[in-house]
Amino acid sequence: MPMSHPLIQKIFQWKIQITLVILFLVSIFLRTYLLSENLFFGPEQGIDFMAVREIVENRNITLIGAKTDIDGIFHGPIYYYTTSIPFFISSGDPLFIAYFLIVLNSLSIFFVYILSRELFNKSTGIISAILLTVSFGAIVYARWLSTHPLVFPLSLLFFYFITRFLKKKEKFLIPAGVLAGLLGQAEFLNILFVGTILVCLIIRFHNIFFKTSKMILTISVFLYISFTWGNFFLFDVKNNWLILKNVQELAFGDSGYYISFVSLLKMSAIKSNIIIQDFLAKSFGWGVSILFLISLVVLYMKNKFNMAASVLTIWLFVPVFVLLVLRHEVLEQYFVLSVCAIVIVVAYFISEIYKNQKYLGVFFLIVLIGANMIVWKKALPINLHMFFQNPQPQFLYKDQLNAIRLIRKDAQGEKFSIQAYTIPYWSQQGWEYLFWYDGSGDINTMPVSGADKLFVITQPDIGNPKFQQKWLKETVSAWGKEVNKHKVGNLTVREIETNEK
Repeated sequence: MPMSHPLIQKIFQWKIQITLVILFLVSIFLRTYLLSENLFFGPEQGIDFMAVREIVENRNITLIGAKTDIDGIFHGPIYYYTTSIPFFISSGDPLFIAYFLIVLNSLSIFFVYILSRELFNKSTGIISAILLTVSFGAIVYARWLSTHPLVFPLSLLFFYFITRFLKKKEKFLIPAGVLAGLLGQAEFLNILFVGTILVCLIIRFHNIFFKTSKMILTISVFLYISFTWGNFFLFDVKNNWLILKNVQELAFGDSGYYISFVSLLKMSAIKSNIIIQDFLAKSFGWGVSILFLISLVVLYMKNKFNMAASVLTIWLFVPVFVLLVLRHEVLEQYFVLSVCAIVIVVAYFISEIYKNQKYLGVFFLIVLIGANMIVWKKALPINLHMFFQNPQPQFLYKDQLNAIRLIRKDAQGEKFSIQAYTIPYWSQQGWEYLFWYDGSGDINTMPVSGADKLFVITQPDIGNPKFQQKWLKETVSAWGKEVNKHKVGNLTVREIETNEK
């Protein structure tokens, strides 16, 4: 029976679907492993979850999301509204919400397959799905309760719809416009990144855009502008153009963290190298960066500057170019928009090897899988290489809950106050939220200000231990007499009988 026979094609298609479902389930397992113990819930998570609680419980509709690292500039609220769904279902359980978001993030396995298939072929699609499943960098991001992981599925869908549009399926420009706007809601910088990407795509494929019906173009542009700027415009109208003023200050160098162009080049190269290693094979160091460069060369040799190579090039390099123009200090999460493109480029390279040297292609794939699994096995149990948790790797969710329950037990129904030593300093929102959640929202079990009983919660400050020791000796001791002390995992809980008593 020839391979082109409909029955053979149908069987082959079922094998692909089953493989993708298995990869999806493996992806969820790898990303949720030990999460019930090691979930990171810090001040930023507390701030975000309090905002979500306002949305769910008080119907407090918000037009903005979490603040960025620039004062007066905010991400969009898409993370808040997405999180409000599992929040409502679970009554605010951080662990359930984390699982929900991981499942959502793991849908990227399907999305990277359909995009890679559209750009190249099914073989590249399957290899891309495998690499993204085991990618240690992708696993780390998925475990971060933050808006940034939403960029993975959104970026893949955006480029999938753009690719379909460039293949003369003009109706797909409409959902591409929506996804472009949603990317800006997940990460404020994506407004600049995606906007520049669209300009580059229009220049590169002007013949296709100019031949698109005016109705499709009008609807797409309207939706893109609405989803990108609509909520920010309404917020600014109500708040005396706060965001616009701060964006202007940022553009003219009156705010932000600016560095020299040479320093920025060095930093961008370093950060790009870290991202490539994290998402392909961290343990191989520069070796995997060389693999990526070879993959790029093969991509251009085989495809010149055709549609697929053009899309990937624009996707990969526009964020770096924009950051160089902005001269803003580079953070790791700024590159999250492009990481799936890195995976697809290497997947294409392995697919090309597989065509000519089957066993060599399989060897490359197995080596990358093995390298990621070794790092995963060693790093996850001790929270190693969790970039968002580096200053406090042993700050664990299970210990936080146990400390809260211990405090309530020791309080014996009396009113009590808390003071937590946090990183960053004096930001207790994470603790305040967990007291609310663990007490089922009962106000009588919440800490209050000025109570006679004070519980001081400390975690090791590995970055500045002398400062912590000085604080305990000079500040905490002045609050009153220590009457009890407990170790809860890596946390220490001190009960203080305050001087006001």
